[in-house]
Parts: sequence; structure tokens; C-alpha cells
Amino acid sequence: MTCFNCGAENVDGSSVCINCGSNLGIDPRLNINNEGIKNSESVEQQLVEEPKINISQPINNQVVNSQANFDQQHINITTSPLNYLKFITAVLIKPFKYFKEEESRLCETKTSIILSLIVALGMVFIRLIETIFSTVFAKTLDPSTLTYKTTLDFGRLKNVQWGDLLGKNLLIYAGVVVGIALVYYILSLMFKKNANFIKMLSISATSIIPYILLGMIVSPIVGKIWFPLSIVSMFAGGIYSILIFVNLIDDAVLFDNVDTKIYFHLIGLTILGCVGYYLYIKLLESSVTNSINDLLNILG
Repeated sequence: MTCFNCGAENVDGSSVCINCGSNLGIDPRLNINNEGIKNSESVEQQLVEEPKINISQPINNQVVNSQANFDQQHINITTSPLNYLKFITAVLIKPFKYFKEEESRLCETKTSIILSLIVALGMVFIRLIETIFSTVFAKTLDPSTLTYKTTLDFGRLKNVQWGDLLGKNLLIYAGVVVGIALVYYILSLMFKKNANFIKMLSISATSIIPYILLGMIVSPIVGKIWFPLSIVSMFAGGIYSILIFVNLIDDAVLFDNVDTKIYFHLIGLTILGCVGYYLYIKLLESSVTNSINDLLNILG
């Protein structure tokens, strides 16, 4: 018979191994006690515990891999670029809702700057179209009848300073977007509130979008039909933009006291209103001066 301990061959019926002296009647692998009874509980535990190790390992790996894949997909979603055209269109319908949905992207510096440039370039493009139409379709004074008549003259376009027109307007409109955000950013710091300038820049650019549509596009068109409609459209665009701006700022800069929030907006809107009125008067004076010069040139 074979020894359970060392594997040496012994004569059948031997009780002790001739090689190592182990008791040939006890198999240590089966954990048999002196009475020859197998400790079944210990064996069952080994049989049950060993499969647990082999089975649980791949399951855990699958769980970890699934979580990693989910995290990677989530990162890819949040870092994907903003669909600017879709966002601008959606803001006109539900501005607060869509701004909150894209807030994580709009707080990124690159996205905020691109959105601000798109808004500024949009206003420059509208101003460019207005300049082309006002230049081509020019009103001239007929000395014989002392009445104005509209003439179509494409040759007048060569007199337009295109670089000056585009450059100045881009600086003006970009300065308006940045200036609004800067005023409220400084004001937030004065009220000892945590402020994110990049987010405020996105808020400023977003809130101007309705005014661009109603005040700069719709207003001149409906003005050709009935002038009061032009005024209504311009005011509607301005009020809509202000309401969007105030609500988005309220969500970005939190106040516990409602009265403090009222003073906050009172100061901010007053500053913006005064600066805006000053710039408007300057632009209006410049426009009137150009018109007078044109009239003098015609008479001369």
C-alpha cells in the first residue's frame, strides 16, 4: 500500500510507513480523526470556498470594466462641443431651460469665447447688410423739385471703408458683450459673492440673442410696413433680453436677502443703462453728422 505522507510503497496490511514512519491508516488530506471519522464540515467548507474565489474574480472585473466604460462615455458627453446654432435657436424659445442644460459647457472658457464672438459677428453682419442697402439705395435731393428720390447705385459701395466698418463694429459689439459681463462680475465681488466671469460672459452673450433677432432684424423689416411696429419690436427684444439676463444672473449669483438682490440689479442695470445711453448718443451724433455732410456734398 502507498503511504499518504511520502508516497513510499509498503507491504499490504502495514500500519506504519517503513520510510517516514507515518500512520498508514490516516489520510491527512481527508482530515480523518483517531476514530476514523472524516471531518465533513471542513471538507465542505473547502469545496464551497474555492469556487467562490474562481467565480467572483471575473464578475468583479466585468463590473469594474462596465463602470469604466460608463465613466468614459459620460466624460465624452460632457466634453463634446456645443452645438451653437441649435443653442441660439433654442434660447429664443426657452432660454433658461436650455442654458441650464448646457451650463457645464458654457462655463468652459473656449465655449464662452466662441459664443461671444458668434454673437458679436452676428451683429456685425447685420450692420454690414444695413450699410450695403443704405448705400446702394441712396436718397438724393432733386434740386429742381426739392424732393428726395431713391436711386440704385452700386458704384457708391466703393466709397465705403470696409475695414473701418467691420473692425470698429466688431470691437463695439464684442466690447458690449464683455462689458456687461465685466460690470456684473465686479459688482458681484463688491457684494462679496462668488462669481465666475466665464459663466457671466456666456450669460451676457446668451441674453443679447433675442435683441439681435427682434431689435436688429425684425424691427427694420416691420418698420417698412408700419413704423410703430418697429418701435414695439425693438422694445420687446430689449425687454426680453433684460429678463433673460436678470434671471440667469439670479441663478448664478445667489442672495439670501431679496432686497439686497434688488439693489444689486438696480446698480448694475443703472450703470449699463447710463453707458449704453452715452454710446447711443455718440453713435446717433455720428450718424447725424454723416447725414449732414452728405447733404452738404449734394448741395455743393
